[in-house]
Amino acid sequence: MFRNYLMTALRNHMRQFGFTLISVAGLMLGLAVATLALLHVWQETHFDHHVPSHERIYLVETQRSQPGRSDQLLLTAPGPLAPTAAESIEGIEKAVRVWQAWYTLSVGERLEYNYPLNAVDTDFPEYIGDEMIEGTIEALANPSAALVSKSMAERLFAGGPYLGQTVTLGGYREVEIGGVYEDFPATSHIDSQLMLSMTSPAITDRRVQFETNWNTFGLYTYVRLEPRVDPAAVGEAIEALAHRNVRPADGVRIEDTLRLSLESLTDLHLNGKDYVQRPTEIVGNRTAIAIAVTIAILVLIVACINAINIATARSADRAHEVGLRKVVGASRSQLIVQFLGESALLVLVAMVGALVIVELTAGPAGDFIGRTFSLSVLLQPGALALFALLVVAVVLLSGLYPAFVLANFKPARIFQPATPRQRFSLRSALVVFQFVTSICLMVMAGTVWQQVRFLETADLGFNRDDVILLFGTRRGPEGTIQLTRSLKQAIGGKPGIVDISGTHSSPSWDYADEANLRRAATPRDASTTVDRLAVGTDFFDVLLIEPVAGRAFDM
Repeated sequence: MFRNYLMTALRNHMRQFGFTLISVAGLMLGLAVATLALLHVWQETHFDHHVPSHERIYLVETQRSQPGRSDQLLLTAPGPLAPTAAESIEGIEKAVRVWQAWYTLSVGERLEYNYPLNAVDTDFPEYIGDEMIEGTIEALANPSAALVSKSMAERLFAGGPYLGQTVTLGGYREVEIGGVYEDFPATSHIDSQLMLSMTSPAITDRRVQFETNWNTFGLYTYVRLEPRVDPAAVGEAIEALAHRNVRPADGVRIEDTLRLSLESLTDLHLNGKDYVQRPTEIVGNRTAIAIAVTIAILVLIVACINAINIATARSADRAHEVGLRKVVGASRSQLIVQFLGESALLVLVAMVGALVIVELTAGPAGDFIGRTFSLSVLLQPGALALFALLVVAVVLLSGLYPAFVLANFKPARIFQPATPRQRFSLRSALVVFQFVTSICLMVMAGTVWQQVRFLETADLGFNRDDVILLFGTRRGPEGTIQLTRSLKQAIGGKPGIVDISGTHSSPSWDYADEANLRRAATPRDASTTVDRLAVGTDFFDVLLIEPVAGRAFDM
């Protein structure tokens, strides 16, 4: 019987090939948009689910209120907090720390600028679920050793060998590669090209910050709780521990200026909190996800309505077929199954085409929103189940109404003279809805395009064309300006180079030093916190920045 249904469906579709092609094209585009939205939503809601025991891992969140400065929300904590909390607070199974910095890496004469480096507790790679390709995690027990990501190993050493190679950090600190690990997945809250132990001689200047300084909040602190432990209670205990050890400013109660709590690892990506700094710049947005899902649903509904309208428009041509089938004994349920099967065949063909479209457009779509899309996500059981439900829903949505309409034809009325149709029907409503939704989607697409063009062409107050930014060579203002002067002496005046200047932070970055600003005659507590940049004297000339009042620096 299945073979008969299949052959009948193929004959009917081939007989009206033009209508079939239009239906498949609409469903193909709708399914492609819906699949891209599914990939996006799945990735955004499954950040860090690759981490073992991710549901029990939390980061320590710090809120600091300081007189004369704006409140700060940090995802970092004091260095001694993790080992002290693990020893003194019940319910903590494991606590590890990560210190993040950006270094210039060099191998021989080749330099690689501004790559993230993480100094970690030696058991952090196993804690976070890193998979080793070469070497072992235990290599971090050697203070002079480091672990490097697969992509960075290939970049630095061009195909290997990797183990035993030496990398220089910041121009003078050498470490030896003791292992190579898989790159962090795209759904990870943290990225690191190189990891070394907190006891490494390469960062001895940070040892006090890691071990004894309670007043420097510079380490990401991960806490894995024992099963069925209340995170709120542990957070309160961690806050009390910090209050006992952090030294407050003179005349200020520590309880009024410092708050600590636990933030779930799996909620971190979409929590919408404005931290001073995160382990990575990739931050989710629930509103953007809702918009993407809404657009995908509307596009898919329009595609299904298009298929419904085409199927019902052909109902008059198939009325005699239905009448003859009923005369020879076909039941209503058999006809419904047949017509649903025809819809399923259309959807399956459209699904194959949609997967091809997704594969071809995943790269550009990911670049547009700053993500990485891959069809391999559909190999995960949960994502595959959702995709299967999506396909079934499309089959029912696009085929159920036409199936019932066609199956309800009465043989006695088929051969009677045609009667005037009712002025308004469900099919008319579907057509109106289809056109209204299509117009709304086109308006939305035009609005988004205008916003993107505005972002690309808006006047930011400085010249961004024909300017190259070299970053990661130094972090401090003095070192940056000194290096800029040396660079200007070396290549200034070369063909194509108009001028060179420096700053310790780009105008387009969030990072900047803070300074308290007040009039000389006003009291100290009336100061205002402002961002401060250290720049070269020709900085305004290079970026063509026009002062609002007064003049720029003199040479």
